[in-house]
Amino acid sequence: MPEWLEAVTTVGGITGLAPGHSAQVTHNLAPGHYVLGCFFQTPENRTHAFFGVRAGLRVTDDSSGAAPPTADITAELSPNVFETESSALSDEQTVAFRSVGGPDKPSSPYVGLFRLTDETGADDILAWMDRGIPLPAPAEWIGGPEPMPVGNVGYVTVGDLPPGRYAWITQRAPDTTGMVKTFAVEDQ
Repeated sequence: MPEWLEAVTTVGGITGLAPGHSAQVTHNLAPGHYVLGCFFQTPENRTHAFFGVRAGLRVTDDSSGAAPPTADITAELSPNVFETESSALSDEQTVAFRSVGGPDKPSSPYVGLFRLTDETGADDILAWMDRGIPLPAPAEWIGGPEPMPVGNVGYVTVGDLPPGRYAWITQRAPDTTGMVKTFAVEDQ
C-alpha cells in the first residue's frame, strides 16, 4: 500500500467481490470530503485507484432523514473480537458490523465473506491475507466491511447465497489472529 494511505482515516466500505457478485454497504458519514477508491494492488505495485478506480464524495450538513437499514444479524468487531449471535446467511440479509475497537486499536479489522471449497479452506484464505491480499483471491469473495473507526456501524447487505460452505474471516494484524466464523447454506 502507498505510504500516504496510512495517514488516511478509513471510515468503511465494502471489501473485495468476485465477478458476478454484488453487495451493498451503508454508513452514516459526517459532513466532509471523502474518497471512494480501490486500493488493491496490481502485480506492478500500483493501486487500482491509480488507474482511475476512484471518485470524490462530499457529504453536507443536510440530512436525508433516512433510517439505518434493519439488521438481520449484528456483529461486534475489534482486532481480537468477532462476536455475533449468528454468522449464517441464506436469503438476502443485512449484517450490522459495530466497530468496538480494543486496546490501542482505533478501528475494526477487514472482514471478508468467502465461499469455501474442498480445495480451499479458511486456513488457505488466512494465509492469502497474510501475503497482502494479492488478486485473485483463492476462493469466491462475496464482500464484507472495510475497517471503521470505533463507534461506527457498517451495514453490509449480501444477496442470496447458493448452497455451500461459507466463512466470515478477519484479516490478521501483526499482534492479532485472524478470526473465522463458518456456516453452511443448505438447499431450500
